[in-house]
Amino acid sequence: MEIPATIRKKMSLQKEMEVAFEAKDALDWADLVKVIPVEDVKIDENGQYDSLKYP
Repeated sequence: MEIPATIRKKMSLQKEMEVAFEAKDALDWADLVKVIPVEDVKIDENGQYDSLKYP
């Protein structure tokens, strides 16, 4: 991946330099999915469910 020239200049990066990036304050996947409601749908032995109870 090539770093844009404006960023290379601002950070005084030269060819062949190695850089590492770290994301700070990034959301964790667990934080993203914990706000998604979970619905427990009961399915009978015939693969059917009650559409009135679980619309």
